[in-house]
Amino acid sequence: MSLASFRHTTVFHLPQFGIGSSQKVLFHEYVPQGSRPFNPDDESLSLDDFRKERAYIQASLHCDELPGMLVTHHLLKLLDECASKNGILKPITVLPFANPIGLQQIVMGSHLGRFSMSTGVNFNRDWIDVTSAVAKSVADRLTADEDTNVAIIRRSILEETTKLKFNTVEKVLKRELFKRAAISSIVLDLHCDTDAIMHTYTHDRSWPEMQDLAVHLQSECNLLAPESGGNPFDEACSCPWATLMDKFEDRYPIKMACQSVTIELRGESD
Repeated sequence: MSLASFRHTTVFHLPQFGIGSSQKVLFHEYVPQGSRPFNPDDESLSLDDFRKERAYIQASLHCDELPGMLVTHHLLKLLDECASKNGILKPITVLPFANPIGLQQIVMGSHLGRFSMSTGVNFNRDWIDVTSAVAKSVADRLTADEDTNVAIIRRSILEETTKLKFNTVEKVLKRELFKRAAISSIVLDLHCDTDAIMHTYTHDRSWPEMQDLAVHLQSECNLLAPESGGNPFDEACSCPWATLMDKFEDRYPIKMACQSVTIELRGESD
């Protein structure tokens, strides 16, 4: 293994959902010089591993919204160039296609990538929620140090998510994506509306921190809400922190340690 920064690609094979079928997810991770890639299934992970700030960027959760896939395709090239110059300062994980299930949903020449044809569920709804389990797990372990609490909570989120056992390929996919996203500092979920200007969705407690991102994107509308309903991906990542902040506000310092944003890359015609 070279000491230089470079791209680490992890392949996760989803369980077969039919005879002769197989699907996989590619996690591309960039790490600083001398660092090892993150493995959520590594039982030797220490608390210090969860103190690190990470970025997680995924595209095409709604698989017929292709601009995000194009953006991440070019982003990987830029990150490769940056890595070759040892310019990666903090870990970055990129998924150019986060949903191989939806990518295969082509019926009579039409790509139906927003809803599961198996369950009818919107791929960006009904995400994992381990908040209650995490609250119970960390209640007697939190400290007076905010950064230590962030690491304790992140590790608990990963532990509780890993415990979940599912018998559908969609739930397994959500679990594997969530294991990496929910312990990240910044999460960007790239979408594209049918007809729209550039806009974003984020938790109201992630503002004004995400204002810089909105400015760089030239976002013309930024929608803030504590909870919009349906438990979409970005809220599944950020809402647990707001809930824990409220639950332990009189006893332990906790911050919004996962700034999660849905980015709508204008409309399909743009």
